[in-house]
Amino acid sequence: MQYIVMDLEWNNVYVNKTSRFMNEIIEIGAVKLNSDLDTVDTFSCIIRSQIGRKLRGSVKELTHLTNADILTGTL
Repeated sequence: MQYIVMDLEWNNVYVNKTSRFMNEIIEIGAVKLNSDLDTVDTFSCIIRSQIGRKLRGSVKELTHLTNADILTGTL
């Protein structure tokens, strides 16, 4: 049996139109494991921001991403 472990990184963005905060996915990561739980393959993709232009400070510290990263993401 093989396993896929997926991780989503989120940014919390304030939206002026709705006067509310929204969560936006900014990065997708995954690891494929074999039956012995050894890493077979990895995947990582930065998502281009559709809502926010700036990362929250705590998100920057956790992910080591920059504002430029989310403005030029691949998806």
